[in-house]
This record gives sequence, structure tokens and C-alpha cells, in this order.
Amino acid sequence: MVKLQRHLLFVLFVFVLAVLQTTLVPMLLPGWLHPDMLMATVVLTGLFFQPASGALYAFGLGYLQDLMTGSMVGLFTFDRLVIYLAGYWLAGQFYAKSAPAQAILVGMLSIFDFFLLWLLGSIFSGGESIVPSFWQVIPRSVSSAVFGLALFFPISMIWEGGQRELG
Repeated sequence: MVKLQRHLLFVLFVFVLAVLQTTLVPMLLPGWLHPDMLMATVVLTGLFFQPASGALYAFGLGYLQDLMTGSMVGLFTFDRLVIYLAGYWLAGQFYAKSAPAQAILVGMLSIFDFFLLWLLGSIFSGGESIVPSFWQVIPRSVSSAVFGLALFFPISMIWEGGQRELG
């Protein structure tokens, strides 16, 4: 029952982040400084989730972002799965259970995310750009990293003190 409550709380948390990312953040911050809250959440799932459940969440987060942005279905879905797997692999390569290490990981994968979306968008949309300009990569990555730092503690509280789930 506790495991079900954690999953429900996490899903509710994700929907709140999605609403904030599409409504409040664009009103408060300039476009070049918008953090990608859902991408930061996907990276953090690499620390807290096992591959099966984490991949399902990454798929769901990507699909949700596909629906929110109106992009071709599958672009963010595939991108978020790749980002999750990279985050999961990198989290296992060094001690990543600290918030600063996760913020750095979110920042690095945010830059990788930009180029992956640019490449996929160029291939599948005939060169039509759906990602921000190149000059926005660093400010958005830094803001995503700061947001990832802020997300670390609520997500670690949901998942029992930041330990990877067992089973």
C-alpha cells in the first residue's frame, strides 16, 4: 500500500510540475531562462527508480510533454527515455546521491537534451526547429540544474530518503 501511495504522490507531483511549466513559469521568467522541469524530473528518476519503473515514468513524462507542446508524437517520448537511461547510467558511475551532484547531472543532460532534440527535430520534421536557439542552451541548462537541485529533496522524500526502490 505504501508503494502505491508513493507512485500516486509522484504522479500528482508530476502533474503539478507540468501545470507550472506551462502556466506560471512563462509568466515569471523570460523565455531564454525557462527551466525544463519535466526533463529535470526524468534525470532525477534515474537516481531513485529501477530501470523498469523509471523507464515507464520517463515514457509517460515524454508523452505528456509531446501532448503539451503539440510536437510530433514520439519526439519527447524517445528523447526522455534516452535521457532517463543516460541519467540512470551516470548515477551509477559516481556517488550521485547528493543534491549538488544531481544538479550537475541535470545541467549536463540538459545540454545533451538540447542537441538530441535538435537532431531528432531536424531529421523528422524536415529541418523545422522546435528547440530554442543555440544561445539559450547554457542559461536554460543552468536554470534546469538549479530547478533539479530544488526538486531533489521533494523527490527524495517521496522515495524514502533517496534510496533506489527495491524490486
